[in-house]
Amino acid sequence: MKCKWLGMMLMLMLCTVSSFAQQGESMYGDVVKADVKMKYVYTLEDAFSQSRKTGKPIFFNCFADWAIPCHGMNKEVFSNKEFCDYMDKNFVCLFMDLSKRENESIAKKYEVKSFAHYLVLDSDGNVVLRIVGGMRLSDFQYAVARALSPKTSLVGTEKLYQSGKRDKKTLANYLEALNLAHKNDQFKAVGKEYMAMLKPKEYSKEENWKVFTSWIPDRKSDNYKYLVEHKADFVKNVGAEKVNMFMEGLFYWDVLSYATAHKDYDAMDMAQLLNEMKKAELPDSCDSYSLYKVAQLRGTKKYSELLDYLKTQGKSLGVSKIYVDMSLNKINGDEQTKNKVLAYLREEQKQYQGTHARRLEDLIRSMENTGGVEFADLTFDQALAKAAKTGKLVFMDCYTDWCVPCRHMAKEVFTLPQVGGYFNEHFVNLKMDMEKGEGVQIAKRYNIRAYPTMLVLDTKGNVLKTVLGARKAEELLQMVRVDKK
Repeated sequence: MKCKWLGMMLMLMLCTVSSFAQQGESMYGDVVKADVKMKYVYTLEDAFSQSRKTGKPIFFNCFADWAIPCHGMNKEVFSNKEFCDYMDKNFVCLFMDLSKRENESIAKKYEVKSFAHYLVLDSDGNVVLRIVGGMRLSDFQYAVARALSPKTSLVGTEKLYQSGKRDKKTLANYLEALNLAHKNDQFKAVGKEYMAMLKPKEYSKEENWKVFTSWIPDRKSDNYKYLVEHKADFVKNVGAEKVNMFMEGLFYWDVLSYATAHKDYDAMDMAQLLNEMKKAELPDSCDSYSLYKVAQLRGTKKYSELLDYLKTQGKSLGVSKIYVDMSLNKINGDEQTKNKVLAYLREEQKQYQGTHARRLEDLIRSMENTGGVEFADLTFDQALAKAAKTGKLVFMDCYTDWCVPCRHMAKEVFTLPQVGGYFNEHFVNLKMDMEKGEGVQIAKRYNIRAYPTMLVLDTKGNVLKTVLGARKAEELLQMVRVDKK
């Protein structure tokens, strides 16, 4: 059975979908439309009114148009007629885009800070159940159904727990509700109580899987060692796919870091990683084995073999391949090697569509660029530190994948020698996607709501200049100049 840990976890997030009923025009256009069959109301007033009349709880789809997981759920879940009929029978279904400014107070009231995000409310507006993140149809229906009983809902299990009822079954239901709500601190605290009730031979039971694995932060923990030693018991009760998926996750980021050159090659550490993967009995089809081969070829500077491997065996990397491809600009070879990498990337770009194709196009352009802005591959804090060390300021291009003016700046302005000459001399230059990774917090920190937004920062992160929207080269150069006193 294929062990596709990252692929399965990211598939829903990356899917592009096909229609979108009654929910207004999306910023992504037709690309994200999905045949939604949910019978929604669109205001809290209507939802509360219908809830009081029917006695049904309210299922609240807290939507954000910019969030791809929300669109993925439209296709994978909310377009299934059988599921939608079930929802109509048991709930009053409410849809609101909580990322819009006019709905900020609602998002704040219900503590909706990430998307996809779903609530079940009673007719007074109290939260009965919270589900954070997208999931497969069967899992989502199972999760939503937990709101219909006080023995399994978040509010019901919380009351039971606070009343002192703490038998294993009650704690297990409470933990399930906390896990769905991503209440990680409470999950850990209650999980500790629950684990103390179990005998080691009970660890491998299916109902204990989530709690048990939550106490495995890395491969050094005692629970991980127990998992390896008793893997057959876990596979029997939980299933090989789920067990292998989790175990690979404990290796994946280490191997990916070597494969993408985010970590300097260490032959000894690599050998130990491979030995541990074999000891964990991960199936040969796991992404991590293919990534290991990539890391090995890259680390030993066998670049021609690396490119050949990516051409012929690249599919075995699954969704990890785009991360590898996007890191190939870090290869420090001679001109011939650089040309081979560029030729490979040009061919690969034809295999991708949408966001990935645009990313590769930008990467190729930056590699071909001999005089434009040199954007550093650094975190925000690293950029500030480098600026302090070199006596420069920080220029940060705050962009998103869907932003057309951002792409114009990347292609037509940042590539110009006169822009690159000034920026590279005076700034540590940083590009950051405001909807991914560290960018999400940066966007909140600087209240960034329009794109592109370009910031000039001092070495403590204070804003010295702000440039909104696409600008011509001469205008941009004038706007970012800072007189040093």
